[in-house]
Amino acid sequence: ARRHPDIARIVGALQRLGSSCAAMSGSGSAVFGLFDTRTRATAAAAAIGGRSRRTLVTRTVDRGTYRRLSRPH
Repeated sequence: ARRHPDIARIVGALQRLGSSCAAMSGSGSAVFGLFDTRTRATAAAAAIGGRSRRTLVTRTVDRGTYRRLSRPH
């Protein structure tokens, strides 16, 4: 965040917008926030998105669902 202050600003914005957890992912290719509802996640994505930022809203799944969905068909 010292080299790229936008990272800290985005994490802070996600927290202010209701994220229970916000952080940089890995080496900095992404910043994520965890929200308790899709509605809040969508509102946060719209609030921080823009011409130079791509935002995605996804959902987490439990291990059993992941294994079931990732099996070859």
